[in-house]
Amino acid sequence: MRSNNVLVTFGEALLPALNKHGVAPNENFNLCIAGVPGSGKSVFMQELMLSVLGVGGKVFVLDYGRSFKRTCLILGGSYIEFDMKNPVSINPFSEVPENDSAKSIEARSDFLSNFPSILATMAAPQYGTSDLQQPMLQRALISVWQKKGAKAEITDIADWLSNREESYAKELGNMLFPFTKDGQHGRFFSGKAQLSLNSDIVVIETDHLRSVPELLAVIVQNHDCSY
Repeated sequence: MRSNNVLVTFGEALLPALNKHGVAPNENFNLCIAGVPGSGKSVFMQELMLSVLGVGGKVFVLDYGRSFKRTCLILGGSYIEFDMKNPVSINPFSEVPENDSAKSIEARSDFLSNFPSILATMAAPQYGTSDLQQPMLQRALISVWQKKGAKAEITDIADWLSNREESYAKELGNMLFPFTKDGQHGRFFSGKAQLSLNSDIVVIETDHLRSVPELLAVIVQNHDCSY
């Protein structure tokens, strides 16, 4: 970060900001906070979180150790602990509006454009999908949405692909199996969503997700898609 980047405090929001003069076009707002245990990193981050919310922003936290739980609950945010033994659904289809308002049409269009990348992460978390497979995921999503709307599930996507004649489509259907109703992670994406990732503040405790990085990656992407 360049020397003309400053941390604005007190009179303005406690936000990492760039001086408006001399900002290079390839710079961004990323920052790193480091310190020894007990030095106040979490306290500082919670103050920063409050500042972001105070200026109308949204906050998404991947927590480890429940440092942000109390603050999140006090602020009325969504605090989520994913337990593999007691899964709750975050089926993204449930959150997509079906009415014809301008805002809903835009949200629906964004979902149909962005969600194929999440399907790709589900199907091929390590190496990604091919240029041939990715458009097929897009076609599957659009077809399933047109038929089932907000009641759709990942299982419907996998079934649509498995019923195609193309071998690579059938392969994709099989690759999505872990996220279908009969798969290891299926109950997180089946039925109506029991949790929403659309709150202004969302805190996800990752303690139980450390052993399933492929699920954590999808959850993070799903949240990004909901924004």
